[in-house]
Amino acid sequence: MILFFAAVVFLCRANIACTQENEFTQQYLEILDVGSQKQLLFDDHVILEAVDARRVFHQATKVAEPVIVTNPAEEEELSCRWVMYDERLGRFRMWYLAVNRADLPLCYAESNDGIHWVRRVATPGSQGTARLEPFNKTGIVDPNSTDAGLQAPQYEMAVWYDSREIDPQKRYKMMFDKHESSMHCPAYSADGYSWTAAGETAVWSPKMIRAARRKKPDWYTDECNHFIHDPLRNRCIGMMRERLGYPGTLTSADYFRRIIFYESEDLVHFQKLDGHFTTDRVDGAGAHIYWMTGFVNEGVYIGLPTVFYTAEAARQSQRDRLWICIAFSRDGSHWSWPQRRPFLPRGEEGRIGSGMMFTHSQGVVHEDKIYFYYNGSSELHDGSEGPHQSGLGCATLRVDGYASLQAQSPPGSPAIVLTKMLRYQGDRLLVNADARGGKIKVDLLVEATKVDADTGDATKQLPETSDPITGDSPRHVVTWSGNGDLKQFEGVPIRVRFTISGNAKLYSFQFAPHTARRFDHQLGLPVVSQ
Repeated sequence: MILFFAAVVFLCRANIACTQENEFTQQYLEILDVGSQKQLLFDDHVILEAVDARRVFHQATKVAEPVIVTNPAEEEELSCRWVMYDERLGRFRMWYLAVNRADLPLCYAESNDGIHWVRRVATPGSQGTARLEPFNKTGIVDPNSTDAGLQAPQYEMAVWYDSREIDPQKRYKMMFDKHESSMHCPAYSADGYSWTAAGETAVWSPKMIRAARRKKPDWYTDECNHFIHDPLRNRCIGMMRERLGYPGTLTSADYFRRIIFYESEDLVHFQKLDGHFTTDRVDGAGAHIYWMTGFVNEGVYIGLPTVFYTAEAARQSQRDRLWICIAFSRDGSHWSWPQRRPFLPRGEEGRIGSGMMFTHSQGVVHEDKIYFYYNGSSELHDGSEGPHQSGLGCATLRVDGYASLQAQSPPGSPAIVLTKMLRYQGDRLLVNADARGGKIKVDLLVEATKVDADTGDATKQLPETSDPITGDSPRHVVTWSGNGDLKQFEGVPIRVRFTISGNAKLYSFQFAPHTARRFDHQLGLPVVSQ
C-alpha cells in the first residue's frame, strides 16, 4: 500500500512537472504580434522569464490641497463625474454634481493645469449654442434647459467624449438616472454644455436585472452603478453593483457587495459579461466592493474599485471607511488585483479623504502625468462623524507608472527580464525608465536572419548589448553604438532582454516609427505624422 501511494505521488509530481514544462515550451515558442502597442508591465503578458527581478506597484502622489472645496452656501458635497483634457481647447474640463441640492444639477469647471479650477456657467447663446461665463458660485451646465428628461434629480451620472461618433450632436454622451426610480437613460451633447435626453424610457435599471434573475433571488443590483466608454471595442461598459440578499431580509453583517459587468454598443441594449470583481479572504471580513469605475490606458483596462470596510472589519482604523484601489484587465471583465492597499492616498485624520473616497472619472493623461480626481470626505459611512469636510481632490502618477520592474536586491545582482517572442512594427525602441539610480541595458535576440529582398544579402546584426540607459525619461530611445534604427528587424520574431542594475526602474517599452510625434494614450499607439 505504501509503495502504491508513493507511486501515485511520483506520478502526480511527474505530471505537474510535465505540465509546467509544456506550458513554458508553449510560451517560449509563442509569437506575440505587438505591433507598435505600448507594453505596460503590471503583469507577465509579454514576459517569458525574470531572474533576480521584482515588480513594484506604485501609489499616486496626492496634490496637497483639494482642487475644489465645497461651497456651503451652494451645496453640501461635490461629486466629480468626469474630467478630460481637451486638445482642441488646450485646457482641462470637469463635469461634476452639486450633491444634496434639491435638483442635483450637473456643473462644469475648467483648468489650465489640472490643479487650479474655475467654475463656469453655460448660458444660451446664438443659434442654439452655449456661451461660457465666469460664475462666482457653482457653475451650472445649461440651467435653462427645458428637457424634461434632464430636469429630474440625478444621482448616478457618467459623462464621456466619443471621438468616433459620426453624429457631431452626439460626441458627448451621458448615462444618468432618475434617483427615485434608479432608471438609467442616455443623453447626448455637441459641446458638453447643452444636453438632450434620448427619451423617457429606461435602458437599464436594477428592476430589470432583478426580473431577469428571479431564479437566483439571493443577488440583486441596487445603486452605485457606473458606465464607462471602451474605445478598444467602441462600446459602453456598465459596472453594476450587485448585493447579496434583499433589504430587510438579512442583517447588515450579511450584506455583501461586488461588481458585475454589462456592455452595450448603442446605449440601449445591454448584455451581461462574464466575470465579476469582488473581495476575498486576502481582504478579510467586512471588506466589500462599494463602487467601481475605470478607463482604457495604453490599450489595457485600468479599474479603480472603491473598497468599503464595514463595521465587521477586523481593524478599527478601517471600519466604515472607503478606499480607492487599482486593478487591471486585458478584456474589461476579468481583473487582477495585485495590491490590496489604497492607490489614491487617504487624507490625514479629520481631513478630506480620511473617511470616504470615491472616484467616477477616468485618469487623464497630460504631459507625461496621469491625473486622478476623486471625491473626498472626512465623514465615515455611518455618518457618525457629525460636521465634516468634503471636496474634490487630485493625485498624479507618472505616465505608465502603475508598476515597474526592478532588481531584487540592489546593489547586488542585476535583474534579467526576457520577453516572449515579439513581432513588432516601427524602427525604434522607446523605454519608459527612471535609471537615475542605476542603468538599463537592452539586448535584441533575433531568432532568424532577415534577408534583403533585392540583394539577397543578410542584414547586418546589431551589437549584442545596447548603450546603457541612464537618467529619467518616459521616452528613452534605445541605441546600439549610437544607432537606434531597428527597421531591418521589423516583422522578424525577436526577444528583448533587459538588464536592470542598481535602483533603475523599468515602467514600459514600445516599438514605434520615428515619424511619431505624439501618442494615443487610450489605445497605446503612436500617431504618425503625414
